Formats: sequence, structure tokens, C-alpha cells
Amino acid sequence: MIFHVVVVGRLRNADLRSACDDYEKRIRRYAKLQIHEVTDVSGTTRDRRLTLDGERDKLISVLKSKPVRVLLTRTGRSISSKEFSGLVSTWQENARDTAFVIGGAYGVHSAVSEMCTDLIRLSHMTLPHEMARLLLFEQIYRGFTILKGEPYHKGD
Repeated sequence: MIFHVVVVGRLRNADLRSACDDYEKRIRRYAKLQIHEVTDVSGTTRDRRLTLDGERDKLISVLKSKPVRVLLTRTGRSISSKEFSGLVSTWQENARDTAFVIGGAYGVHSAVSEMCTDLIRLSHMTLPHEMARLLLFEQIYRGFTILKGEPYHKGD
């Protein structure tokens, strides 16, 4: 089972890169993790439709072979860290590769959204993809520590 993080754009901020690298190392103690960065098209046009169209095929090509696809979007359902850890456990027990999708400046094309098996919200607020990536990594790590009964999670 592999966790795939599929993101539009790359990490440009060195501090966020460092924090993400730290959580990537932590996650790899529990599971395989692969990062797939697709080219951000928003820098070439300010047209929302053209941007989403340009990123659509790149995202679909990475996602089509993944059985579980989770879009991280502010319109997704809210879940707690414990609920998220339950999902992580289910995916692991079923040995299902799971792809988390983080869109670009305009989100993702509806074709990408429609092929996702779940939509989850990290926050009601709009987040830059770099910050969303860090939050996702932290939650994946937290999910594993909850499952293992390790003292990292102090929440409910």
C-alpha cells in the first residue's frame, strides 16, 4: 500500500519544504509515500477555464491507476483527526493505494473531482497548495500515531 500525494505545483518556500521533508520522514516510518507534482498552469494564463483544462489531463494521468482518490477541497466533508486515522486504517487493511489530490490556484477540473472517491476538507478557509500539503502530511503522520497509540496526538 502506498500513499500518493498528487499536487499541482511545487514547493517554493524553503521553510515549508523543510517542514514537509520532516513530516515525510516521519510518515515513511509507517508507510510508503510518493509525491507527484504536476505543472501549475496558472502562471501561463489568468483564465480559470484554461488553467483547469491544462491541469486536468496531467492529474487524471496520475490518478487513473489509483483505486482510492481523495480530493482535499474546502467543499469536502469535515472529519476529525481520529476519523481520518480510521480511514488510514481501512486503506491499510485493504492494501489500497490511496491518492490525495491538492489542486492549484483554481482548484481542480470537475472531471478530476468526479473521479475522486472522497472529498475531504482540511479547513473552511482557502489554503495555498504549499500549506495544504504540510497540513496533509501532518494529519497522515498524526493518523498513524493515533493508530499506534503513540503520545503525539493530544486531542479528543
